[in-house]
Amino acid sequence: MAAQYFVNDDVLVAACDFIRTGSSRADALYVTSAAPTSYSAATTNALASVTGVASSQFTTSDGDTDGKKVQIAAQSGVNVSATGTATHVAWCRVSTSEVLAYTVLTSSQALTSGNTINIPAHAVTFRDATAAS
Repeated sequence: MAAQYFVNDDVLVAACDFIRTGSSRADALYVTSAAPTSYSAATTNALASVTGVASSQFTTSDGDTDGKKVQIAAQSGVNVSATGTATHVAWCRVSTSEVLAYTVLTSSQALTSGNTINIPAHAVTFRDATAAS
């Protein structure tokens, strides 16, 4: 029986490309102490940040389960600018003050201003189509 739900891989790759290439791409990461539901929330709750992220730091590949994913390379020695508990990483476009995506850390981490952190490589996955519930 043919699949009843379908999204062409080109659509999923386009979503990944929107984040990783051209003028629409994410160019900053903010490690935050709360869900960064807006750019203001990302910058207000930022404990550490990486700006000037190059498109070469992103890769697109098949998702771990299905679909496609865009992954950011690990960031080492990131300066911590505020003390707090890190819970999320926001992928932002500074020029338009937008959060393009955010991820939840696998475990929260206490950060202290003046220290540095390493942000591991992590990804956002665009899953294949499934039935609406």
